[in-house]
Amino acid sequence: MKTKYLWRGFLFLLINVAVVFVSGVTVKADDTPTGLSNDDVLGYTPNGSIIGRPAKDGIFTKPSSLINGGTNAAAVVNNTLSNTVYMTFWSSKNNNGILWSNENNKMDVTKNAYFSFWIKIPVDTASGGGLAFVMQNDPNGTNALSTLNGNATAPMETLGVWAADQNTSHLANAIQNSWALEFDNYPNTSGTVNNAFDKDSSLDSTQLGSDKIHIASGYPDDEQSYLPLSNGAYSLIHQSPIYRTIGTNSGWHHVSILYNPNNDGKTANVTYKFNDKNIDGTPNTNTGVDSATNPVEADKTVEIDLSKFNLGSDKKVTWGFVGAGNTVASESQLIYEQLSSLADVSVGAKIFDTTQNDRELTSNYNEINAGDNLKLQYDLKYNGGQEDVGKIKTTIDVPKNVTLNYGASIKFANGNTENISNSEIDTANKTGVLTHTISLVTNVLNTTNNQATLTLLVRHRQRLLIIRRYHLVMLILPVIHILVMRWRLILLFVILKLKLSIWMLVCHRLRFQLLLALI
Repeated sequence: MKTKYLWRGFLFLLINVAVVFVSGVTVKADDTPTGLSNDDVLGYTPNGSIIGRPAKDGIFTKPSSLINGGTNAAAVVNNTLSNTVYMTFWSSKNNNGILWSNENNKMDVTKNAYFSFWIKIPVDTASGGGLAFVMQNDPNGTNALSTLNGNATAPMETLGVWAADQNTSHLANAIQNSWALEFDNYPNTSGTVNNAFDKDSSLDSTQLGSDKIHIASGYPDDEQSYLPLSNGAYSLIHQSPIYRTIGTNSGWHHVSILYNPNNDGKTANVTYKFNDKNIDGTPNTNTGVDSATNPVEADKTVEIDLSKFNLGSDKKVTWGFVGAGNTVASESQLIYEQLSSLADVSVGAKIFDTTQNDRELTSNYNEINAGDNLKLQYDLKYNGGQEDVGKIKTTIDVPKNVTLNYGASIKFANGNTENISNSEIDTANKTGVLTHTISLVTNVLNTTNNQATLTLLVRHRQRLLIIRRYHLVMLILPVIHILVMRWRLILLFVILKLKLSIWMLVCHRLRFQLLLALI
């Protein structure tokens, strides 16, 4: 049988495969997701009293003081229950917190990038404010921060990113040459100076409230991002907003940011997702009305203009997080889960029909025979980064008519092979999740061992694999009729009662398609 639908199913499989190359997220006693360690975040320089803990360059730079004269309110806190650290961004009132990527972890705007983190933001208005994820080429580098005329803390509505209303030169003290994605939990809607950013016709006012968060993007130092009001205030034009409920006890919310440069070399598409994972790291499949107890995923894609960064020959930007607080101390928290700059690994996928001499399935050859054995091949290539890759967690949407436990292995550029056991493929719960830990001793992916091929052998499940006895009899009888012309009448009677489809099967060399129709 030719099964076009099976090929389409595998196209869907290839599109929806996700490979994660960091430690898996697990639920701990305090329902805190696992992320990067303190050494990953800020680095570590050993001293003589500590043995066995190697030196490590961190991802972020944390200035002790701010250019507005204040103290950096960002803090990195160890959480012993989740064996990770979380970052807070306004542990003191009326202040800002910043964490910027260091020189080695700048983002190349000509390459794909992926950022994955968890946030927990308070809902009470007294501690209102928010966070922003920012890409920037500001002359202040890792000290970049929005200020009021360069020497004072900017109003809370700026989040330490956007231009303050009362700047002598309106745009001069926003973060320069930048693009920002804000996570804002406080509706600035009074229309007065320093409290009018959310009085914006592009926002749905019914979605602004003390238990809500609005997520939107824009260029902080671009005049087109603001709308002047008659009283000297400005409203902020929010690009592609998302609204979600955070609630008093809604806990951690996952954020994914995917950056993909376009072929024109002038623009890039940025997709941001909110609530795309559950606390245990599994995909969030909730539907219905979003609420604190029923978080529903939302996502938007925007095209950004790379000329806004004013880059020269060095096509890299600094990226990081900025937070701002209101009149009381609060803790907006962030756990960083994955950085593309730590390990840049690309994934290619192919399908081969091994029953038909390993023929590769393509758009021109997109049909297979039912019951054929297939090989799913994922080619992993380590393109660079600071970290070795030692864990692969692959989520696959497997078509219902496929058995995914006929064999799996990973072959590495160094010549080694690791077999994947059936127990590593979750077939019992029908989740299609394959988890395999690469040998940390011999096979981690790095600049030397830079390639691995993951192979899964599958088979199409269908009834043709079991041909019952009466099916065989029905196929043999017409042949007997041809060879022996003088059978008794009762035999002829039996043959005449056979379905016409049996004769058609003989004429068509017993094609699986007609046999399946018969069964």
